[in-house]
Amino acid sequence: MVNNDVLLDLKAVGLRLWWQQILSDISLQIKADKVVSLIGYNGSGKSSLLQLMLWTLRPSEGVIEKKKAIALGYVPQ
Repeated sequence: MVNNDVLLDLKAVGLRLWWQQILSDISLQIKADKVVSLIGYNGSGKSSLLQLMLWTLRPSEGVIEKKKAIALGYVPQ
């Protein structure tokens, strides 16, 4: 369950697309009043992780909990 200051909670999330494992065992919490930056090499899975957070992709494993009162936005490249 997401506690009051946690807006988004990922627990052991993984993503497999067709035959390739894109993300594996990702766990993180995004709390209220915090700024989060996502950086990494090209092809490292940043956009896939964002799409999981937005529910435009579904995780192959793990759990994603989102506080009901938040709205997330994403502008693709």
